[in-house]
Amino acid sequence: MRSKGKKTRYPGIQSLGEGRYRVRLKWRDPKTGKAKEVDRTFEGLASPAEANGRREELRAQLEAGELERGTRLRVKDYAHSWLASKLPTLKPSTASRYATALDLHALPFIGEMYVDAVHNSDIVTMRDGLAERLAPATVNGALRVVKTMFGDATQELDLPRDPTARVKAQPEAKGDEDPNCLTGEQLARLLDAIRREAPRHYPLCRTLAETGMRISEATALKWEDIDEQRGTIAVRRSHWRGQVGTTKTNRTRTVPLTPELAQVLGQHRRQLLEAQAPGLANGWVFPSRVGSLMSHTTLQKPLKAALAAAGIDERFTAHGFRRTFNNLLRQATTGEVVRSMTGHVTERMTEHYSYVGADEKRTAVVRALSVLSGPQSAARVGTEVGTASAETKTPASVETLTGDEDCLFGGAGDEIRTRDVNLGKVALYH
Repeated sequence: MRSKGKKTRYPGIQSLGEGRYRVRLKWRDPKTGKAKEVDRTFEGLASPAEANGRREELRAQLEAGELERGTRLRVKDYAHSWLASKLPTLKPSTASRYATALDLHALPFIGEMYVDAVHNSDIVTMRDGLAERLAPATVNGALRVVKTMFGDATQELDLPRDPTARVKAQPEAKGDEDPNCLTGEQLARLLDAIRREAPRHYPLCRTLAETGMRISEATALKWEDIDEQRGTIAVRRSHWRGQVGTTKTNRTRTVPLTPELAQVLGQHRRQLLEAQAPGLANGWVFPSRVGSLMSHTTLQKPLKAALAAAGIDERFTAHGFRRTFNNLLRQATTGEVVRSMTGHVTERMTEHYSYVGADEKRTAVVRALSVLSGPQSAARVGTEVGTASAETKTPASVETLTGDEDCLFGGAGDEIRTRDVNLGKVALYH
């Protein structure tokens, strides 16, 4: 509920403190002859007298009726046309976020106003109204969308000013209370618990832990993205509610495929082939039970059970694997290597003039994830990869057949016949 504030000597002007004033004004709409009331909040005013001046300016603007009603756009109409024009360039998840910010948050406050009549104080009122029922991060998210929309409207409709200019965001509490990040020792315990409590989801969780992929990227992996001979995984795509598109940054990147992860994925593939699981024909590495793309929320219950079994009390989600990977990698290598594998685009100029090779990436991952394999494994792998003369070795449990023979992972762009040697069942992949 909006605060009434402190009365001033001017009718309809209330002080809200710190240079903020509530201005109420009754006027008669010249188009309809109906009496109306305007209730707005102004910031950064020096005195009640200045607030009263704004009130009289507002009255003059309302009574002037400079533009004909038929030639003016309401915010809700412009918002819908603006969003429709943006859809071809937006990812589905971003389009959904924009629609939610406008339809559920912004338009209930300013949707009926004319675009050219929206004032800075209207945006402030919207922000403060949302803050009464929503978290600061949600309020600021909606405010960013509204700012983007009015930035375009100012140019497109030749508005005299951008009403969102200089409207400050809500302060957001920042700290380490909920980092959604584990230590290396906790990560090892969690993966061990997942292997026991939720073995079906262990390959996906291990992939997230060892590559730092987003859940949307890992669940859109295909076998053709995995190059066992080179020891790499190409991160080419992501999905949102079954709609496949590019990665968040619209870039393809490669991450190392460690021998341990190769072994886990090889066993995972054999199990899919043995069961002739739905989704094999589409080549998905982690298909759902019905063969479609796996939902991003699939890991919620398995993770909760595994965290309890591992004795970990901290909140941890699927995205926490990415945060943990990023944190462990940060401790083991340089920022350029971290960004090249996580897909972050900060310090892009530095990255533009840098090249991070596969050996450098692999060495960093071995160092960062040594806690999962133990010091002996780290030393062994560290001598086999990451140097110019190193020869990549594959675990004995993973069959690698080249040429016309069968291979475990299909190479990108090739037609691959893949079978489990023991089962004799064949699946065709492109």
